Amino acid sequence: MPEAIKALLKPIATKIGMDLSNSKGDMKNKQQLGGDVIRTLNAKAVLVRPSPEVGTPGNA
Repeated sequence: MPEAIKALLKPIATKIGMDLSNSKGDMKNKQQLGGDVIRTLNAKAVLVRPSPEVGTPGNA
């Protein structure tokens, strides 16, 4: 199972421009890869999230 998860994470990591190697130069393990993918996607989501418009409900 862990290898199946890692196999799913690798193309996602590559597509978002992540390095698959850890600081020692070895391939990242499932936990490292998954955590980095989530952090990178969250950071990118913040950059593309539209700012709230004035006058929309819930905004002052």
